[in-house]
Amino acid sequence: MADKILYKDIKSAAKQLNLYFSFHRSKNLIDPLPHPFTQAIIGRVYYTRRTMHPETTKNEYIAGGIIVGVLSCIPLFFLPVTQDFYNTNKWILLVLAALTTVVLFIFHAVRSKKIEYTPSSVTLGLGSITLASLLSVFIVSPNKVEALVDPFGPVTFLALTIIAACTGQFIREKAAARFRFLLYGVTSLIALITVYQVFGIGKTMFPGLPYLADPLWTPTGSTMTTLAVFAIMLPLLISGAFDAFKRKQESHAAFLSIMAITVSTGLGITLWQLVPRISGTFLSPGDGWAILLEILKNPKHAFVGVGAENFLAAFSAGKPAAYNLSRLWTVRFTTNATFLFHLTTVYGLLGGAACLLFFKSFIRHTTDRAVNISLFIGLIALLTTPPSLTLLVALTVLFLLSPNHNAKTIARTIPHLPYIRIGIPVLAGLFLLGGLYGMIRFYAAELTFYQSLRAAQENNGTATYNVQIKAIGINPNISRFHIIFSQTNLALATSLAGVMREKDAEMSADEKTKDRAMVAQLIQQAIREAKLAVKLNQSSILAWENLARTYQQLIDVAQGADTWTVASFKQAIQLDPNNPVLHLELGAIYVRVKAYTDAITHFQKAVSIKPNYANALYNLAYVYKVTGDIDGAIQAMELAASYVDKNSSDYTTVSEELNDLKRILQGNTAPKKTDNAPSFGTITPTPMISPTITLPSDFGP
Repeated sequence: MADKILYKDIKSAAKQLNLYFSFHRSKNLIDPLPHPFTQAIIGRVYYTRRTMHPETTKNEYIAGGIIVGVLSCIPLFFLPVTQDFYNTNKWILLVLAALTTVVLFIFHAVRSKKIEYTPSSVTLGLGSITLASLLSVFIVSPNKVEALVDPFGPVTFLALTIIAACTGQFIREKAAARFRFLLYGVTSLIALITVYQVFGIGKTMFPGLPYLADPLWTPTGSTMTTLAVFAIMLPLLISGAFDAFKRKQESHAAFLSIMAITVSTGLGITLWQLVPRISGTFLSPGDGWAILLEILKNPKHAFVGVGAENFLAAFSAGKPAAYNLSRLWTVRFTTNATFLFHLTTVYGLLGGAACLLFFKSFIRHTTDRAVNISLFIGLIALLTTPPSLTLLVALTVLFLLSPNHNAKTIARTIPHLPYIRIGIPVLAGLFLLGGLYGMIRFYAAELTFYQSLRAAQENNGTATYNVQIKAIGINPNISRFHIIFSQTNLALATSLAGVMREKDAEMSADEKTKDRAMVAQLIQQAIREAKLAVKLNQSSILAWENLARTYQQLIDVAQGADTWTVASFKQAIQLDPNNPVLHLELGAIYVRVKAYTDAITHFQKAVSIKPNYANALYNLAYVYKVTGDIDGAIQAMELAASYVDKNSSDYTTVSEELNDLKRILQGNTAPKKTDNAPSFGTITPTPMISPTITLPSDFGP
């Protein structure tokens, strides 16, 4: 009887089957083995109820709310308690969300005796990036700890993969519609903050917070990211408002309309302020492409990239010489121009292919037109803007809350075997504890190190020194900590030596000996920490520059420091060949040791890299003057004068030098003999203690 009826959907078929069975039961006509078609319908109804349109239980609803709530807060979340207010704290919250997902996943699996996961295209894309990043870490990353905790490192993509794969069972269609309001609310609040900042309300309300003085400040940490989030959320808000009007849900419609207007206002204001500043704020796609092409010339780097923590090395080695003619020539970027360029640079072609697989999930992801429009805008943002942790999280949440995301959720019953039933939770628990331990140590070190920076701002040298030692003890694998600690030691040594010079007549011989030993100890520790930073990452341009400048400050203090300085600067130049500042500083060192030919070579190199570099031209003119090439000196000084602001004190200095050179050329004035390096644009170390100290030979680079 039922097999002759064509029903429009499963629900109507189920209803008719229930009536059919009720009638047959009342007449005692029910067959213990129904017709095959009837069996198929029964199976289909059961499957649909259990997998296609399951009801959200209270526990699942709470679990989904916790996960989505934490993720939705990430764009808004920042804390001024770490050196990086934004990415560090957002990353910690993301890892915490992933660990929470694991806990809820284990609890659900143990309770239901089955494992449910969502192998969607998003999960596949994020998982592919995770595998590519892990492979890169194991093969090329010089500092694997820094690579793991990088905002775009393996831990980030592993966390997103876990969330995408394990959250579908907690977010059903009706619950997803409600959870979207969390994302809408956070976006609207960010838009409201944007409006407040433009009118200066933030700095008026909180004058003690210096970062609120910037009219472009945003809790996302990036104005471009804020712009992208507004553009992604706006179609959803507009569509939701229209749908609410159609359903005559006046309160929902009004609420969504207000949020849409707020986000639209924030979007317009951000565009108005950002567009004129784009060229002077962000790495251009052309320069980003040039950096990527340079990396691809190395077969190993072409395959697995340079490592998550090593983009700065790629930037330094690959930036074109023309970059020095832009307004950004002194800026060093830690991410590439776009998400695709960045992942291909740090994870190679393997990472680029995984990224394209991830992009594929953005195309016609659902049947909801508004969601597809928002995802398309998100794809455009990833292809045109610098990589952003906030943007990645916002798009992941959007995927989780899109219709039919959990349609492919697969349930696997856990076998009735004790070692499996117990082993799975135990292994997952160990993973959870390991992740939690690593996260706590990393964050504790960051919190402690920031306290040392606050102490340094208060000129509390002792507290700065002690707290930095504590931070390094918690996490000794961060090269940034060692670089700054080496600078702290050198600053303390300089300060103590200055006190010794001022109070030399008042100090006893024992006090002088004691303080001299303390200065020597601080100097040795400064060198040791600078070398340790280099050891942690041999390709870090920042570490080599710091080591070179540490030696440079010791030229008149420690025997052999001049040779070590030259060697370190040469290594830094190999890593950053198109940096005119490094050539200028190395040239200044050669001037100090009277190696004028080498000095001219590096000053000329600095000028060839950056033709409008007034400092290099001034120093080149000085060396020409010392070596008797007055014509060359005049030519270089005239060029320097043409690039200096005529209203500055530097212009007065250059003009006086130029006039002096012209008088020398005319024979009216004899050349002045001087052993001092020029003071315009170079670093001149000052002797700290006398006599000089002798350092062990292994203190060289």
